[in-house]
Amino acid sequence: MKDNDEYLYTDYSMQIFTAFANHGIADMHSLLSTYDDELESEAFIPGLLFGFLVHFEMLLSCMASSLEKEVEEVFSAYANYYNEHRENLKVIPPLSPSFAQKAFEEFKKTLGQ
Repeated sequence: MKDNDEYLYTDYSMQIFTAFANHGIADMHSLLSTYDDELESEAFIPGLLFGFLVHFEMLLSCMASSLEKEVEEVFSAYANYYNEHRENLKVIPPLSPSFAQKAFEEFKKTLGQ
């Protein structure tokens, strides 16, 4: 990427996903700490979410092309896979909205808000 190019939300999401996929918790923490200026923008988190959605759509398209199948067929297979593994995901606390809400409330208390 050229120095004068603006980062896209898909760029940020690719960086975060790469750190996550490599199980680099320290890398993720270090990476996220470089986003201080971006996090001040109200548009950053929604933009990041949209960037992840775009990547997910591109990944499905890439897989479908590689497998010579329709995107809908690949997505259906993924949805079934997700449903088979959903119970296992329940043991990951940050995936629970109630856990995340409590953590956020505790974080706000540490900031004195």
